[in-house]
Amino acid sequence: MVFIIADPSTPSKVQYAMSILPNVCMAQLVKQIFFYNLNTGSGLTWSTMSIQYQNYSFKGGLLIMLANAVVYTVLGLYLD
Repeated sequence: MVFIIADPSTPSKVQYAMSILPNVCMAQLVKQIFFYNLNTGSGLTWSTMSIQYQNYSFKGGLLIMLANAVVYTVLGLYLD
C-alpha cells in the first residue's frame, strides 16, 4: 500500500485517505521525520510541523493517527 502513494505527485487527499490504514500513516510520518532532520536546520519542531513535503505534513499525519486510535478503539470495544 505504501508504494501506491510513494509518488511525490500523488495528491494530498489521496495520501490522507490512504492514511486511514495505520501502516501507511506511519510510513508517511517516518518519511516526514527524515525530511525534517535532513533538510531543515532546526529539525522537527512545533513550528515546522505543518510544512508540506510531497503533499503531506507531519501535523496532518498526527491528526490522522489520532483519529485512527479513536476509530480502532471504538471498533475494538464494539466487537468485544
